[in-house]
Amino acid sequence: MKKNKIMARANQFGENSRQIDIIHYRSEIEKDRWDVRKLGIPYNKTTATYFLSFEKIDFPFRNLLKRYVRERLLTYDSITFATANHDVIGLTPFLRFIVIKHPEWINFNQLSRNDIEEYINYIRKQPMGGFSTQSGNVMTDESIWRYISTLENFLVFIQRYEWTEAPHKPIRNLIYQEDRPKIKTKDINDYKYLSDYVWEQVIQKIDTLNSNYRLLILLMEATGLRANELLTLKFDAVVKGKDGYWIKKEKKGKSSLLIPLNNEDLVRTIMLHQQLIQDLFPGKLNPENLMFLTLEGKSKGRPILRVNLYRNLQKFAERCSIKDREGKVYTFNCTEFRHRFGVNLAKKGLSVQEIHSLIDNVTPLMAVNYCKIAEKEGVNLNSDKGENDVPSDEIIINTFNNKVNAYYIQEAWTKALERRESDPEGAITLARTLLESVCKYILDQEGICYDDKLEMQQLYKAVQSVLNLSPDNQHESIFRQILGGCTSVVIGIGALRNKLSDAHGRSHYTPAPTVRHAQLAVNLAGTMASFLLSTWEEMCDKH
Repeated sequence: MKKNKIMARANQFGENSRQIDIIHYRSEIEKDRWDVRKLGIPYNKTTATYFLSFEKIDFPFRNLLKRYVRERLLTYDSITFATANHDVIGLTPFLRFIVIKHPEWINFNQLSRNDIEEYINYIRKQPMGGFSTQSGNVMTDESIWRYISTLENFLVFIQRYEWTEAPHKPIRNLIYQEDRPKIKTKDINDYKYLSDYVWEQVIQKIDTLNSNYRLLILLMEATGLRANELLTLKFDAVVKGKDGYWIKKEKKGKSSLLIPLNNEDLVRTIMLHQQLIQDLFPGKLNPENLMFLTLEGKSKGRPILRVNLYRNLQKFAERCSIKDREGKVYTFNCTEFRHRFGVNLAKKGLSVQEIHSLIDNVTPLMAVNYCKIAEKEGVNLNSDKGENDVPSDEIIINTFNNKVNAYYIQEAWTKALERRESDPEGAITLARTLLESVCKYILDQEGICYDDKLEMQQLYKAVQSVLNLSPDNQHESIFRQILGGCTSVVIGIGALRNKLSDAHGRSHYTPAPTVRHAQLAVNLAGTMASFLLSTWEEMCDKH
């Protein structure tokens, strides 16, 4: 995790402090098991995870962990309750390891690189926990990656804010970038999506399902929304426009996402369902104005739990003999409806950018994968591709997803692609932002301090020094020439941004940038950013 990114921004989440129940808060945090309902802060009501337990944490560090979670969750308001739960689970093995190895420790002042190496070996030998199909298996690389990342967040935080329990050594000297396993990029064959073969069986038997779950399944397939997004959908989420009905998905700090509802029968079913909910749970009986509530039983009137949705779906598959092509009862998972939605968009001929805008992932990588799956199934997408699709886009998307775990870099590239045609000025600004972010990312990873106000040319010079990319250091004249050209590209993008982008006011005589200017800036910035990240990763591998 990057120093500049971790918790520097207070109120990164920003909802806990607004809703906290101050009357119960103080007494609740003294306990070793916090009830989120008494804290009063927001939580995911579709999971029934109400408690944050410190009971398995050994006493030398229990209060320290409680303080850490309290600071991030409530004081800085920078994480959600779910993240706090993951942090406690992710730090428990480390604290247990330290108690075993150093039973006399009451802080981490003497924590060494050797301790970290032994801990990583320790977690590699631990079996997977939980109740999933992975439980009891050997620890996966993804899980090891999360454990190391959670530990680094914790140590950086307590050192940054000068807690007396913090390690004396800088965290960059304790945890190295290469400690995290390299996560294998998923192949398109690794994505399970609901095929037409299975969906046709579902449609034939869907009338046997409870009406609540029936509508949820139809909406998951028609909109690509995640289960928890649908289960927390508000009544006003269905809106009527000039050209039909839409589902409106609210996004924190961003404009709403509109997903078209093209099926008139589905729209009528939604209207009937809304009327039913209004009749059964008028006014205060539905305080959060949810579209979906449990219709019967002990939980009547409460939000539907995600586990109940999938439990009913699996029972439906068994009862109605919904089978895969091998003749086995089909096992549903939580993402395949969303994947089906994306693949269907690709089959209809939508471009990568159009698909990305509808599925609303952080990066366009999934949209690229959906197109690949559609092509694998024999759909010819070439004739439907627009002028905006550039082969190098996919290569750079893969680079950012495989080498970078920094959201802001992926977001800058995604936005640059989206604006390349529609907003040339904004795209040029984002091209510079992308390069600047990548340079700072590499410097942060290497623990090199820099002035946050440095010009692009100065930032790039610092990165050149780290990666040994200065033309003067090259023995071969051709490499001196190429790397000199790279320097010119970086300087040129900075100058283009100052001259033609929307970052500054423009005089009457300044020419407006065209699409070709934006294409040039974005494509060059993406190529340079990809090259810098690949060079840095190769350097890390050698060390």
